[in-house]
Amino acid sequence: MLVTHPKPQTDSFVLYIKAMTLLSHVKVFTVRYKGRYYAGDPTMYSANGATCNSLDELDPRDTVAFQEIDHLVSSFKASFPSHLRDPIHDEMVDPYLYSACIASHMAQIRLHEPFADLKDVTCVSVNKVLTAARSIMDLIYKIASTSYDVSLLDFLPYVSGV
Repeated sequence: MLVTHPKPQTDSFVLYIKAMTLLSHVKVFTVRYKGRYYAGDPTMYSANGATCNSLDELDPRDTVAFQEIDHLVSSFKASFPSHLRDPIHDEMVDPYLYSACIASHMAQIRLHEPFADLKDVTCVSVNKVLTAARSIMDLIYKIASTSYDVSLLDFLPYVSGV
């Protein structure tokens, strides 16, 4: 549902609702991960079949559930219809599309930030967090280059730094 956008039924508001749903999925995963692990949910165990004695030894990024939601987050923005990929056209800003774009990057940050090891330069999560943060900054710079009144935007862009 989140990555399928039928043309006659998709507009910026629909993408905004889907983006908020995606953020909700990420939050549910990060908040309930430990509980689902201890409850014996098989999707919360390592996808490669490795066993761990405790939750501290397990890297959540190796689990089936994490990989599924990571793929969903990565696929979401790329699945936008071509006419709905840029929220700014000719100095006009589509606030719902702008928020949907920001939310897609926020989902990536919220999913990977708890597991990012800033001391490890090869950490995939650090790379994904930095890439998402840079994408948000690009959107902020784009809207700042217009005369659009940012106070008309939804709350989400303010959380991300506007």
